[in-house]
Formats: sequence, C-alpha cells, structure tokens
Amino acid sequence: MRIVLKRDWDVQIARPLNGETPRGHYSGRNLELNMLANEILRGKKGSILISGYRGVGKTSLVYKSLWNVLSKKREVIIVFLNATQLESGFYTEINENKKIDPRKIIENLIRGLFITISKDDSINNELEEKIKDLYKKATASSFGKSEEFKNQKSLTQEKANELYIDFSLEKTQLIYVSSWILSTALQFSQIFPYDILNKLAPLIVAFPAPLFINLMYKKSIISRNKEFSEKDIDIMYQYDASLNNLEFDLEDMHRKIENSNLKLIYVIDELDKLDINIIEEIMNYFKNLFNLSEALFIFIGGEELYNYDSIINQKNKDPDILRNKNYTFFTAKYFLSRPLWPDLQNYFKDIIYSEETNNELELEELERMLCFDARNDFFDLKKYIRHKITDFDNSTDMPIIALELSHRDKIKSKLHKALTILFEEKYMIKGHLNWRENEMLSRTLFDYIHRIYLSKIGDTFEDPKEDNSCSELLRDFNKLLYRLGVLEIVSLVSKENFPNLPASLYTYKYNGEFSNEPPASIDRPTEFENKFLMRYEILSVYSLVLLNALKQSNGIIKTDAGETYNLDKLKSVEYLDPGIYNILKDLNKDYMILKNEAYSYCKTRDVTETNISALGDRLIHLKSNLENYISKIIQTARPECNFELKRLRDNNNYFSLLNDSSRPLFKDCKILVNSDLSKQIIFIKNLDSIEKNIIKNIASEITGSTISYIVVAISEKKIKQKSKEICVILTESPENLGKSLDELMDAIKSF
Repeated sequence: MRIVLKRDWDVQIARPLNGETPRGHYSGRNLELNMLANEILRGKKGSILISGYRGVGKTSLVYKSLWNVLSKKREVIIVFLNATQLESGFYTEINENKKIDPRKIIENLIRGLFITISKDDSINNELEEKIKDLYKKATASSFGKSEEFKNQKSLTQEKANELYIDFSLEKTQLIYVSSWILSTALQFSQIFPYDILNKLAPLIVAFPAPLFINLMYKKSIISRNKEFSEKDIDIMYQYDASLNNLEFDLEDMHRKIENSNLKLIYVIDELDKLDINIIEEIMNYFKNLFNLSEALFIFIGGEELYNYDSIINQKNKDPDILRNKNYTFFTAKYFLSRPLWPDLQNYFKDIIYSEETNNELELEELERMLCFDARNDFFDLKKYIRHKITDFDNSTDMPIIALELSHRDKIKSKLHKALTILFEEKYMIKGHLNWRENEMLSRTLFDYIHRIYLSKIGDTFEDPKEDNSCSELLRDFNKLLYRLGVLEIVSLVSKENFPNLPASLYTYKYNGEFSNEPPASIDRPTEFENKFLMRYEILSVYSLVLLNALKQSNGIIKTDAGETYNLDKLKSVEYLDPGIYNILKDLNKDYMILKNEAYSYCKTRDVTETNISALGDRLIHLKSNLENYISKIIQTARPECNFELKRLRDNNNYFSLLNDSSRPLFKDCKILVNSDLSKQIIFIKNLDSIEKNIIKNIASEITGSTISYIVVAISEKKIKQKSKEICVILTESPENLGKSLDELMDAIKSF
C-alpha cells in the first residue's frame, strides 16, 4: 500500500481575512459549522462560548465558520485577540491577590479594533478616522500629556506677562523708590572705613539690588502658578479618558460600525489559559459590553468552561437564588466533542493526493487503525500520520506512506469499527445540548477499548453495575464484542443487588481475536432499547389484565396473552383510560420495528429514553388510578345497582360504620354507592399504615351490618392485615393483579 499526501496535509485552516481565499485543511463537522455560522450571520450582539478539550479543533471550527460567513457576507470586521492580550491587563502588586485592570482590557479591545481596520481597505475613511481617534484617546497617554503641556506652557506665559505688567505698575515702583532713598542716605553718610566702599554702596543699592529682587520675586510667582495649572490639566485629562468614558466610546463605536452595515466580531481565543476567578471578574465587569453592545463576541476555551456557571454557583451557592448572576454571561454555549468517523473520512479524502492499495478495504483499515491510535482526535491524528510517513517524493516533496498492515493493526481497525458503529449509530445524540455528554461517552469507550487491546489473552472484564448511560454503553459494547468473538462469557454476575438493571451482568474473558467481522449496523436492541421494549410490554400486559376484567364483566371471552400487542384487541382499554391506549398506539410502530427489525430502528437515544419515561409515568398513573378503572368494571358488571363513584368526605352517611375517631383516616378514599346506600364499596390504599385494631373493628362491623359493604385494599405487595371481609388487589405484577381482580369480581357477583 502506497499513500501520497498533499504537501500541506498538516496545515490547519488559517485565520479568515477579507479579500483572501481559505488556506489549510478542514473537513467534516457540518452540523456544528452550520449552527455556528448561522448564529453569527443572524446575531448582531451577544457572547458565544466554544468549549472543548484542548486540541479538539475549537479554533479551527470558529475559523471555518467565519470563512463560511465571509463567503455569504463580505461586510464583516473580525478582531482576533487571545488570552495573553487580555492577561496584559492584569496587575499583581500582591501576587496572592491577582486582579484585573479593566482599563487595560478596554485598551486592548480598542487596539485590536484599530489594528484590524488599518489593514482593511474596505472601511470608509470617515469611520476609519473615528476609530483612529478612539485608539489615540485610549492608548496615547504620554502623547496626550505632552500636547497638554505645550498648551499649558502658553497659558502660564500669558499669566506671567500679566503678573509682570501688574508688578511693573505697583511693586516695582515701591522697590526702586525705596532703593534710591537708601542710596542717597548712604552717599551722605560715611558708614564704611574705606572711601571706595562708601562710593560703591549707593550705586549698588540704587540699581542692581532692586533689579535682582524684582527678578527673583517674579520667578517665584510664575513657578507656583505653573504647578497649579498643570495639576488641573492632568486631572481633566484623566477624567476625559476614564474607563467609563472609554467603554461608552467603544459601545458608541460599535453602534457606528453597525449603522454602517458592517458586522463586528471579536474572537477571543485561549480563554482557558486564564484562572477561573479572573474569567469571572472579567465577565462580571464587561457583561453589558459583551452581551448588549452592537458586536458579537466569540470566546474559545477549555472544556471546564462549559459548566463555568455551575462551578461559580457552587462556590457562591445561595439556596434562595434560582440562578446565579453568572448564568447569563454567555448568550450561547457550544461544547465541541471529538469528530465522528464520517468527519475523519472526509479529512483523509482532503489530505490524500493519491493512493495505491491492494483492495478497496485496505485504505479504510489504515484510516481506522490511525483513528484508533488517535482516539478520533484531530490533533493526535496528525501525530500518528506523521509517524507513518516513510519517504518524500523527490520532485514534489509530498510525504509518502508505504506499508503493509500487520495483524495487530487490523485488530485495531476492527475494534475501531465496532466502537464507532455502536456509539455513532445508537448512543450519540445530535442536539448541541448533548455534545458534552457525547464527548464523555466517547472518551469512556475509547479508554475502555484501549484497555482491552493492551490486555493479555485470558484477562477478564466485568460488566459495570451502575445504572447510567456510560455503564449501559460499556455493557452493550461487551455484548457486541462477545458476538464478534473477541470476548467470551466466563460467568453470570448475581443481579440480586441490582434490581433496576434490565440486563444480565457478565464476566468476560479476552480472546484476542475476531471470529466474526463487525457488522455494517447494530442488528440487536441495545440496553436502553430493551428498556423501551420492556416498559411497553409491561404497560400492555397491565392494560390487557384490566381489559380482560372488563370483558369478563360483560360476559365476553378474554383476550389471549399472545395478542397483547395487537392494537385492535386493546382498543377497548380506551373506555377505561384514553391516555393508556393513546400512548400504546403512538409507540406501537416503534415497538414492532425494534422487536422484529432492530437494524431498522432509527430513533435516537434521547427520544427513546423520553419514550421510556413516558411509558413509566403512564404505568405509575395506571396503578395510582386503579380504583377508577375497577369502579368502571364493577359498574359494567352490575348495571342494575346504578353505582356512583364518590369520596368518603362528601357525605357522613357513606360507610357509616366508621366511628368519629377512625373516619378522618379514610376521608380521601373513594367509594362506590348505590342510590339508597344499601351497597357500598370502599377503596383503601396504604392499608398497612392503618392500625390493626381499626381494621378488626371494620371487619366485625361489616359482618354484623344489614348494609352490604366491601372493602377493596389496593397494595403493591401482600399486606399483613388481611381478613376475609377485605378484598386485596395486588399490583406488584400483572399476574397478581389479574388473580386479584378475578377474586373481586367473584365477590361482586354475590354482592
């Protein structure tokens, strides 16, 4: 087998830029791409979180979606930022108390917008100038102060001139007159011992001294006024470029961009590199900006961020608050799970230049083997493909994979096929709210299958005992490998402690070989599908029991148990409860397909589980309303009695043998009565909760009464306080219910 890869086979899709064509490889994930691209095209504002484990392809998905958006709408501005750029807005004066500087984050958003539009020739000049002005205001702190300093220098010079003029008119005259008087006095008084000093002193006092005093006083006034004015200007500048003003200006700029028929998108990648507390602080501070301004914010981060609001809720849990304030941080959230087999097949088609294989299955075996090693992970898949490269074409430098698959390689391929068929056909749910669950199931199954592959022949594996989706998947996978000959049943595990599990639990032994090829599709019901079959059958059988009691009361032959699932035979159940018949009718087609042609059953797991719950709820409803159904059956059997169904509390004459102390215990019980109250049938639930002596008193009163009474006790299990005057209806199983109803109807005949 010889496979030639394209030269750029490992180049991932590049950032989308207006005017350029997509570069790099991206294939598959059509559902995810379409959902995200549609949300971007429709949305004008809001914040979208794309989360998933590292290397799953989150950034590539966003880039490909944006390329798809650009192919439909060219008027788009995309600003790319990453967590390190946001992190530059942190200050750590005290390392233990790491906080954010919101102003720096706003500056980085504005800087990113400015850099983006400076490279885009499609932006009109007026809008571009406004964005440049905002950028200068946000980032040019030293420039702004130096410009204000020039204005201030001019201002202080004007004040100095005014002071000089004012000074020359008043204080200068006083200084000079004083100096001349002192000089004259010195000239006529010889106070110095030397003649030369007596002659110089008057001259110095007359001119140089007053000039020096004047200059020094003037300089002092100018310095004080200059310092005061510069302080005022600095405060004014900080106010003009404050955080609130910048955030308001940025929101206003978003509106201007939107009014210019441009869509603005911020892509903030690697959010998972930030501490969860830092993310909370950022989202708290800028929630309105991210969600309400006329721009779309796309955040890309790790899988832990998907349940970010739950994490914060647990930390700040308040039992009186339904939703924490963090619940609405993101207007939409997507969890990206690892790609499916069809996605990976498309990727191989995209990167393979040519192929030479011995048969049509050989290439698929190679691809599945590589995907098995990579666990369906794009990032690791490139690593394993690179590991298989054996040479390069001399003329084109294209990588070449030339090899023959080993026996172990083929086992990997078959294990991968068995895994993907079971998971992708049966357990995967397409709805985006289930993408995280899909990832958890897939991850669990890949871990398990690698453990099987790396085990030794004869090693044993037990079915998990938990009642959840992961355990169901592993039990179904064990059964599939058993049918393929990879596993062999060693023993049956006791189910005594696991009554809720519908399937038997086994211990298996690893054989190390496939005796059968993996099927093209799953041809037998999975565990959750068997739950559906079981619930449908149980409800049908209970319905048939009630129906046969009704038929018996009319003298009609009972329906055979083999016709339980014949809707025509069950239609009379509609008389007892239309809801029971309707749900059996609605789900009958699914039941018949799954029972007879499991490979044709195409309902997803979530739909099937919803139907299981609906059938379970209807069965609970049936058991809790048995007194209504039995009443209808009795009314049909004894029409001459004209029975009506009432509640004991409606009339104190109903079941009057109850004394005042015991009557409140039965006030909610339903009772069948005829018009003259000569025949009364009371239905009691939870008989075991009533004191034994009260039951004895009721039984004795019934025996000695001239009125005909029947007590019908409805119970899930056999009751301890049983007497011949009490008819017990057991609901634990359809068989017990049928026998109980037969006994009751025999009593009704002689009533």
